[in-house]
Amino acid sequence: MHYLLTVTALGPATSTDVTATDTWPASGLTFVSATTSEGTYASSTGSWMIGDMAPSSTATLDIAALVTAPSGTKVTNLASVGESSSSTNPNVQGSTASSTLTVACGNTTTTPPVAGLSITKTVDNAAPQSGATVHYLLTVTALGPATSTGVTATDTWPASGLTFVSATTSEGTYASSTGSWTIGDMAPSSTATLDIAALVTAPSGTKVTNLASVGESSSSTNPNVQGSTASSTLTVANGGGTYADIAVTKTVNNANPQGGATVTYTVTAQALGPATSTFVIVHDLLPSGLSIVSATTSQGTYDSGTGVWDVGTLAPGANATFTVSTLVDPRMAGQTIVNTASVSELSSLIDTDPANNTSSVSISVAPATPVVITGGGGGGGGGGGGGSAYDISIDGGAPTTATTSATLALYGTGAYTMSLSNSSNFASSTWQPYVTRLPWTLTSGTGEKTVYVRYRDPQGDQIGSAQASIELVQPSQGEVLGASTSTVPTSCGIYLNSYIKLGANNDPVEVKKLQAFLDQNLGTDLPLTGYYGPLTFQAVEQFQKKYNIGVLAPWVPYGLPSDTTPTGYVYKTTKWKINMLVCPSLDLSLPQLP
Repeated sequence: MHYLLTVTALGPATSTDVTATDTWPASGLTFVSATTSEGTYASSTGSWMIGDMAPSSTATLDIAALVTAPSGTKVTNLASVGESSSSTNPNVQGSTASSTLTVACGNTTTTPPVAGLSITKTVDNAAPQSGATVHYLLTVTALGPATSTGVTATDTWPASGLTFVSATTSEGTYASSTGSWTIGDMAPSSTATLDIAALVTAPSGTKVTNLASVGESSSSTNPNVQGSTASSTLTVANGGGTYADIAVTKTVNNANPQGGATVTYTVTAQALGPATSTFVIVHDLLPSGLSIVSATTSQGTYDSGTGVWDVGTLAPGANATFTVSTLVDPRMAGQTIVNTASVSELSSLIDTDPANNTSSVSISVAPATPVVITGGGGGGGGGGGGGSAYDISIDGGAPTTATTSATLALYGTGAYTMSLSNSSNFASSTWQPYVTRLPWTLTSGTGEKTVYVRYRDPQGDQIGSAQASIELVQPSQGEVLGASTSTVPTSCGIYLNSYIKLGANNDPVEVKKLQAFLDQNLGTDLPLTGYYGPLTFQAVEQFQKKYNIGVLAPWVPYGLPSDTTPTGYVYKTTKWKINMLVCPSLDLSLPQLP
């Protein structure tokens, strides 16, 4: 409801320092708002300061009030007017007025309790430079007379120009993602404050306005609707810096590899703006326990010696990737390897979120398990046969070989270093890091060839030894076409010339040469048919797994699931490995991939 007070100057002289007073009733009404035609009104005292009034002039005051008294109650509101003591008022009886209302009956609904709220918002620096941190202070006051319940304030964050840093509340909790400040119940006259720290990212000259509002449970009536919103505006001053957030993430394709396996890390540098990130550098030096196999970048260059990936420039929203394939040191069995990448950019740029400048990923290397080495030749300190604590085999335990180029499979429980020799007295042998597979050259000349190994623990104490033997035979002469035995020819040159694939139109001569080689290397008994069928395919898979480090591992960065996933396809690395085993003196380089 609205009360209208009208003051009239009756003359004949000017009325000076006119003041009216509206005596607010003790209960039954709650002030909402006031509008004056002249002067100012203070709701806390009921005083209306009008000032001087010429004869016949009028002044009005419109007061909006909320009726809170129950039905049937009479509420009387009194008003009076006066002027300077230097004037004489002949109309004393007309200087007071009153108005009485009676709250109507018949309202069966429950009147909500009246609980007013107000909110104010200030900023500690209204003219900051770009790059400065400002603090917004929100203050919510419960005006009563009832308790305000379920109070919630909302700070509407501007779409751009500010980046949230932190928030501190005296009551309740604040969610920066939604801008919602949940305060809860507030007793009359109590206050709650929220301090928000923000980084100014807008360029100079920009005006940034931040709005806030407050509300409460729908079961209460807030008579102070006009005071339930607030705003604060700042203007970014000249000066400051340029903002460019740069981030880095790192992932790994296998978090639980075996020792000797190949794992691939992918590092992504992303520019989050608002400005372009320039001179972007990622530092990713491989930790102990990993050795590089290959590395590719979508942009820039990588130096494996320093671990520096020079990315260059990234526009806002752009990213660049770096993929590195690494070999896990078998000596790391049972240990955890942490690999960390960090990113930086031009020092004059201001990074708005330094927390995303580093990324780490861990791998847990599986504990070592005994290698079961089949075939003859194992023994020595660990006793002959597979599953020994200290063991060795040549070419997977094959009984014979036609070439001095061989592959050793090694196993030493707790081994840290090892020493190998073609002589039992280990002449000219040196200690080297323990690995589970190693290429080896046998002594020349036909006959039984024996390789000896001894193992040391990390303290340097010898803990075991083993030896294995293989028969070096004289290869048959000439081409293998039509041959009935599985031997590799003695001519030393490129042995396989073609790629071979299941279902393809393969060269029968090349297939026969492949079958002869597999029989010799794996100890299989493939018929020399010249047809690349399932049996030969399976033998190729066996060969690929045997020499997985050189044959399969290089393909992992190009999509091969792991370095133990055979393809059965005699392609670049498989063909290269066969030619190198047949004729080591070729010294062929690993072919370019993919």
